[in-house]
Amino acid sequence: MTQAVSKQRRLWDVLVLGMRRMRVNRELIVLVSIGIVLTVLLIRASRMSDNHPGDAEHVAKILAIFGGGLWVLYQFVLRRAFESALVMSIAVRTNPMEAAQYAVYFEIELANVGGRRIVCAKRLLPKQIEDYEGSIRYPCDLQVRSLARIERSGPHVDWWRRQEQQFPPVSLLAEYSTADEAIDFFMEPGEKYMLGHVLVLGPGHYMAKIVFVGSRSGAAEYWSRMRYFHVPESSQTPSV
Repeated sequence: MTQAVSKQRRLWDVLVLGMRRMRVNRELIVLVSIGIVLTVLLIRASRMSDNHPGDAEHVAKILAIFGGGLWVLYQFVLRRAFESALVMSIAVRTNPMEAAQYAVYFEIELANVGGRRIVCAKRLLPKQIEDYEGSIRYPCDLQVRSLARIERSGPHVDWWRRQEQQFPPVSLLAEYSTADEAIDFFMEPGEKYMLGHVLVLGPGHYMAKIVFVGSRSGAAEYWSRMRYFHVPESSQTPSV
């Protein structure tokens, strides 16, 4: 019996080492290992079915438990089917106004493409704003900066460089806030929301950045999307 266990351990070590050399991730190693265990149990169950019906039934129950565990592993670990997933897009439209000013309309789409509800944080605490390096002020935040005012290192445009605040940040979910300015907003799986905001800007090159901070126990949720646009530009909605 000891020799058999020793052989199984050696086989296991060889299998793990081989998969590591092939750069297979840990989740796949666990999945293959469970598959091997299920195969061994299935072979034993087939051998027991003739002489030991009770043992075969016991093994069948174990197989059912392992099968359920394998499905859970596949859904939660490999596919990450129940993780949060948010897709954001920005479209920009401009229309001329008087005195070389343009009404710039930002149309933002939020789509919950994951398998769980996404809840927006009610508000950002000062510590959170500090952790985000002062780059956002609201849980669903729109910021616009002129490229002329962003510090550059050669041709590289660095959004994160310290600079004066040209336009104050905008809360895209202001209409979902309560009297004390706490945001009450959530998205069920499969839901989409269209948000909009208008700024009056002069001609030039700009960057827009949207951020969504989720509220979830035990996990940090943070999504962002950036978009370059030029004023004036075509009044047609550009592809995103």
